[in-house]
Amino acid sequence: MRIEFSWRIGLILTVTAITVFSSYSTFNAQREKLTEYFKQCTTTTPTDNYNAIRGWLYAWLLTASVISLKIVLGLIPLLPPFNHDMWASANNPASYSYHPLLRPLLLIELIGRTTLLSIASAMVIDFFNRRPHAPRIVIGFLVANLLFLMTEQLLLWKIMGQFNQFLLFGWKPFRNLEFVLATISCLVWIPYFLNSKRVKVIFSVHSHT
Repeated sequence: MRIEFSWRIGLILTVTAITVFSSYSTFNAQREKLTEYFKQCTTTTPTDNYNAIRGWLYAWLLTASVISLKIVLGLIPLLPPFNHDMWASANNPASYSYHPLLRPLLLIELIGRTTLLSIASAMVIDFFNRRPHAPRIVIGFLVANLLFLMTEQLLLWKIMGQFNQFLLFGWKPFRNLEFVLATISCLVWIPYFLNSKRVKVIFSVHSHT
């Protein structure tokens, strides 16, 4: 059975390889256009002088949009009109799902996510206006988002601890997509905004004088 299965897998891979290599020359034009566009986004020409929002800053704008979207998607379900039962449990010690840390968690979620959205709005405005302090706001936003998510995960860890014995797999913090995205964003974008020559030129005091 195992030999037959391996034979089928080998046949599928062989057919796939033949198909890919036979059609490789068909997409030369598309590949060249894609390569040229990528070079335009990630390289600087001698006449560019680093004075335009382009290159990796496009990727940062995409990252900031995804982070902001995750913050909004995390905030809406926590609003009392959308999650009345959880708020009722947080304020009722007699409830079977009550935990003394549940109400602090909900309040931290509401205040933290609302504050992060406010910072994100100011960050976007200062970014496109090329304010000299915009990189510092970006770094502050990334650090604040990561610290907020760490606090959230630690509180959830404490709250979920009493339920782990009833779960098929024990709940473990720091594994959700939002936290992973925040961690990677800090590792990538904080060094970039601290060291990028383009960032220093675009957001310098003389760039818009």
